[in-house]
Amino acid sequence: MIYSDKIIRAFYNDCGELVNNLEEKLLLLEKTPENKNIINEVFRLAHSIKSESGLMGFHYFSALAHKMEDIFHLLRDGKIYVNDGLLDVFLRTTDRFKNILNKLNQTGKEVFSNQDLIDRLSRIEPEERELMPEKIKKEAKKLDISKEDIEKAIKQGFNNLFLINVKLFDNVALKYAKAFLVYNNLTSAGSIIKASVDFQKQQSDDLYLDFSILIGTNKSENEIYDLADVSEVERISVKGAFKSGESITGVSEDKQQMQSIRVDVSKVDSLMSYVGELIVNYNRLEKVVPLVNAHRIQKGIKTEFNEVTTHLKRIIGFLQDDVMKIRMVPLKTLFDKIPRLIRELSRKLDKQVMLDISGEYTEIDKTVIEQLRDPLIHIIRNAIDHGIETSMERHKKGKNDKGQLTINSYQSGNKIIIEVADDGKGLDKEKIMYKAIQMGLVNKEKMKDMQETDIYNFIFEPGFSTSEDVSDLSGRGVGMDVVKKNIEELQGKMQVLSRKDQGTRIIISLPLTLAIVKALIVKVSDLVFAVPLYFVEETLRIYHDQIRSLEDYEVIELREHLVALVFLRELLGKKRAALRVKNRYKYFVIIVKYNNKKVGLVVDFLVTEQDIVIKPLSGYIEDIRGASGVTILGDGTVAYILDPPKMIESYIKSRKKVRK
Repeated sequence: MIYSDKIIRAFYNDCGELVNNLEEKLLLLEKTPENKNIINEVFRLAHSIKSESGLMGFHYFSALAHKMEDIFHLLRDGKIYVNDGLLDVFLRTTDRFKNILNKLNQTGKEVFSNQDLIDRLSRIEPEERELMPEKIKKEAKKLDISKEDIEKAIKQGFNNLFLINVKLFDNVALKYAKAFLVYNNLTSAGSIIKASVDFQKQQSDDLYLDFSILIGTNKSENEIYDLADVSEVERISVKGAFKSGESITGVSEDKQQMQSIRVDVSKVDSLMSYVGELIVNYNRLEKVVPLVNAHRIQKGIKTEFNEVTTHLKRIIGFLQDDVMKIRMVPLKTLFDKIPRLIRELSRKLDKQVMLDISGEYTEIDKTVIEQLRDPLIHIIRNAIDHGIETSMERHKKGKNDKGQLTINSYQSGNKIIIEVADDGKGLDKEKIMYKAIQMGLVNKEKMKDMQETDIYNFIFEPGFSTSEDVSDLSGRGVGMDVVKKNIEELQGKMQVLSRKDQGTRIIISLPLTLAIVKALIVKVSDLVFAVPLYFVEETLRIYHDQIRSLEDYEVIELREHLVALVFLRELLGKKRAALRVKNRYKYFVIIVKYNNKKVGLVVDFLVTEQDIVIKPLSGYIEDIRGASGVTILGDGTVAYILDPPKMIESYIKSRKKVRK
């Protein structure tokens, strides 16, 4: 059957969401292989994928989903249980689902027969139908969860009630000591409601080989799992008996269903464009207000005009905020891909890595998130490949055998901050210094005066690497120049913090949106420029006699720190000009950050501060160095939007040419 592009796109979006949810649940299932809730959810997702693809007449797609559903039926009935081999096949199947959807979206036709994976899933029955041991089957019966247990947890103020089942390796020498360590870890996370064995009074050692604990806590399922995951533990199962937002019987009566609709991205972009035009025209109207007030017009008309203008400004502000919210998407859409990446990399590199993600519901403009994926993946690959050590190396250093990778995001003012931190070997400052001198990036004398953060910034130089072994995955510094370039194209900044044998933290700062931003309007000669406020630290007025020369640059002293000056007139090929005030020459300076240092941009006048609509550069003007776009001001003037980091780089290069 031939479908229209619109129907194919709707199927691609709906089914794609099901596949992404399926992958997410499979990765959770790996951590808690006996979690019946997750198994039921995965079964439901596989069934939905089968049904939707079948209704569309995509029979090869539906057949593969059907076979996957059959295997989950066995899991649900307890006839087989989850193991690494099974999960590998399931994840390969989700990858195939994604490939199928991409091809369908491009061509509208099925190009995969999927017989290879259908055969592989079929072989699970005779070859891998590993019956669940009786011990595991009986495990859940060790503790019966009563209504009184749930009420007890609620009265103590806990949001979650978890049943934890722990199985030690059979050859553990001191079973009670190891089991008590798990018990002690869990007591720090909440209140132990009851346990299958007595931990206060030691009993027969074999009783602690396989035990269960019911705990009330405010911590998450993953956090509880990590607390129970000590050495010599063979298997852990964490099952949610009660979670915040649910009633004792299971589901809250006042739980409201979220309502949402799908809207084509082009329609949102079009709406955003109209809002931009409204802002431009309102800025023009603001120019008219003082003219109206200056003329002899009836007072009542002036008052009405001013009230209407003020009300219009408020309405445009509300409209702008709402349209911006439509464009915003949670970082979860990007972060959800990371657990799978960590799983594949840690297996390939034979490393154990614990992942902790927070702030995944922080929202950012969709255009930013689309371009953020590749830089973030590169940073994560570097952290695992070259940052986190192997279990043996970590053990020798007295560290936990498992490495920790932490990803956190949050909003700070009009910026989004993303931090990627590992607890690995850290950057080797001495090696970086040696390599920088070897590559001719700096001489020994200048290196002595450099701050640590400046030294670490050498990893962003093209071709820079201190790694002795070439990896097919990454190289700390190799490709980091591209990462930095991609972040800067998003008007973002990067900062590196590191300590040897303690780890590395990379901090990415990005604007909330790239569509409409607040900007400082400035004049240089007869030209008008806009500087986005997320670049601006502060503005100053300085006099000529405050400027002094240092090496090849002119600097001023600002709160006991030297700040280099960049004269925009010189970049435009014009002579310097200053405002004369009582026989002293005055300059206006915009302080911005460049490579974690403050730099002053010298302009002729600071005009105003206003919202601007960013229009991308195109055609023969798209490669203008130091400009990221253009905007139209209220009086119809076209102003270039400055990109301070690129402008400063251009200024430094021009000074080097003059010196040569």
